[in-house]
Amino acid sequence: MTKRIVLLVTLIGLVVVGPAKPGLAQQAQFLGNNAALQYYAAFFQMVDADLSDGDIKELGDILGGTRPYDDAKFGKLAESNADAIETMIVGAGFPECDWGLAARTERFGWQAPVAYFWKSRALGRLDVLYVLHAWAKGDQDKAVNALAKGMVFARHISSGGPMIAMLLADQLLMQQFAVANRFADSGKLTSAQKRALRVALADLGTDPIDWQAAADMEIKNLKIVLDQFRSASDSRQYYKLALGKDAPPGFHGVTQQDYADLAKITAAYATVFREDNPTLVRRAMNTATMLVQQMVPAPDNTLVARRAFEKALEETRARFQ
Repeated sequence: MTKRIVLLVTLIGLVVVGPAKPGLAQQAQFLGNNAALQYYAAFFQMVDADLSDGDIKELGDILGGTRPYDDAKFGKLAESNADAIETMIVGAGFPECDWGLAARTERFGWQAPVAYFWKSRALGRLDVLYVLHAWAKGDQDKAVNALAKGMVFARHISSGGPMIAMLLADQLLMQQFAVANRFADSGKLTSAQKRALRVALADLGTDPIDWQAAADMEIKNLKIVLDQFRSASDSRQYYKLALGKDAPPGFHGVTQQDYADLAKITAAYATVFREDNPTLVRRAMNTATMLVQQMVPAPDNTLVARRAFEKALEETRARFQ
């Protein structure tokens, strides 16, 4: 996604683990019925979760079908993260997922802690490796269950989040569809396993990712950014902090025109995903101030991603009919 503000903030510990390791049922009771709390616990259980660029590329090749899965390389990593995956599976059993981002955004704007995005991406990759490992070891029931619950987790990543969370959910679900297709093509699924994946795919619903809600939150956050620009003691310094580059010579702070142009873009963005048409947003962005243009993400690439996602979901579901 281009022309957007990105901030990486270290995740602050949100779950306190006692001296004795609780069972999953006990842990679920302790953390309540919010799936996000289970996922936060899983983040703290992850081991060596940051894959190298080479490993990430290899995983992509495996899912793309151009390279076989290498259990000698990834099996140990999958097994060492079994606890994290099991906790994720517990979380996926809850229908509601509230990451608490809305309240933090209202207070901190673009500086709100969002490290769960990147932790979620890491956990999602580990789940995919866990699924492939279980399948390679002949434990097909475990593989299918982890894949089905992983789809729920992927959908939950975008819950209440901005466009970056939506895109992370999209990427993980696309990977999971590739694994599901791989299993379907193998001819090894039992009727019960095939039914489990068919149900998991159906449970995603007609619109697993609320693209419009993510866009609405993204644009809403930009109003907070303008407010913070206006209240900053040094607007040029804040410009560099927020946008990652020096302010242009003519920049002397936020103006009423910035607010007016953002309001026009907000109105245009309100229907962009419902109507699958970026024209109104493009027009509003083309006449906006330079500051607003740099802040607002263009919708075109995201619309393309959504169309590809919908096509992939339809094709995967067709394999399990």
